[in-house]
Amino acid sequence: MGTLADAAKGAADRADSAIDGAMAFIAASNKRIASIDDLIADD
Repeated sequence: MGTLADAAKGAADRADSAIDGAMAFIAASNKRIASIDDLIADD
């Protein structure tokens, strides 16, 4: 049973890392979009 729990913990850790990476990508994308919106608004 410990091996199964360890495998589940590893999978959860990998999922957590993937989610963190996706959230960082989305945040950076939102900043780029905001910059573009600011440029458009200045015209």
